[in-house]
Amino acid sequence: MAKPQIYSLDTSFFMDWQARYYPVDVFRTLDERIEALVEEERGLAVALVREEIDAVGTPELRAWAKKHRRLFVP
Repeated sequence: MAKPQIYSLDTSFFMDWQARYYPVDVFRTLDERIEALVEEERGLAVALVREEIDAVGTPELRAWAKKHRRLFVP
């Protein structure tokens, strides 16, 4: 049986997703899929990404990151 893939997400991924190219209100299915990756613990980001989001992210992205704290790992 194949193991599920795990994705390492970086700051540019989050910025491109929500602030630049794929806004949540337009790409709802993408938002749902990312939420599923987070819930399944298949999408992870290092803690430094959270710090970068806090420093340069949009208010919406900062709120999203705060809601998904377990996504960010040491």
